Formats: sequence, structure tokens, C-alpha cells
Amino acid sequence: MAFLLENVSNMALQHKDTLYRLLSSFTDIGYNMGFRLLNAADFGVSQSRERLFIVGIRKDLGFFFEFPEPPLIRRTVHEAIGDLPQAATVTKNTFEQPLVPNHTTNWASPSPERLHAVILNPRNQRRGMRRLQWEDVSPTLTAHIAKDGREFLHP
Repeated sequence: MAFLLENVSNMALQHKDTLYRLLSSFTDIGYNMGFRLLNAADFGVSQSRERLFIVGIRKDLGFFFEFPEPPLIRRTVHEAIGDLPQAATVTKNTFEQPLVPNHTTNWASPSPERLHAVILNPRNQRRGMRRLQWEDVSPTLTAHIAKDGREFLHP
């Protein structure tokens, strides 16, 4: 029997004691353990997402898991989504609804006016909304809406 666990990178960076207790517990019950921080961007995903991977393999199976060396294939945002239809062109003189097609404003999403301001002033952005860069990998995209799940905008 073997298992794979995946967790946030901070478990290895800021919670080492917890990580080593976990590894030790599995070693004590008969597993060969290994762990490694891997970044999805190094494996061709257009997103910088560093995660901790932990692998346990029963000792009686007689082998250790070896983590793959990443091929260091970096895909840019443009390579990932560059074939999508062009976003609407926005200028200071145009602000017509719908500025963002299929966009419904609610408590967690920015208003069309806020989107307009960010598009017109890409250098004047605060955490909460910023544009992706065409020729770079995307920062980690999160799935929760509470604080940063709506953070990134089309380049």
C-alpha cells in the first residue's frame, strides 16, 4: 500500500515541526516516507503554484518513491489563454454596459466601475484585483471568494 498527500507549501516552510511529526508517525507504523516542494509552473502549468507532496510506501514493499525532476517547461499566460477571444477594449471615453460580458455584481465581485478603473490604471492596483502578465506564468489562482478568489484579471 502507498499514499500521496498534498498540502500548502507553508507546511514545509513554517510548520516543519508538524511535518516532521507526521513523517515520524508514518515511519513508526511501517512506511518509507518522502516529501518535496514542487511548483506546477516547472511542469508546464501556466501558474506558479508551489505545493508540498508527501509520499508513503509500506516498507515491506521494498522500495522508495523518487520524485520526478521537473522538466522546467514554463508556459506563459499567453500560451495558456492567448487563443481566447479578445477582451473588450476600454478607453476613458467608453464605459458601456456590459463592460464585462456575463458579469453579475454581488457582495464578493467588483463593480463594473472598479473593473474599469483597474483596466485604465494598470499600475495603480491594490491587492484584490490585478492584471495577469501575458509573458509570465500566472500567480496562484485561488478558488475561494472570501478574500482573493476574484483577484486576477485578463491581461
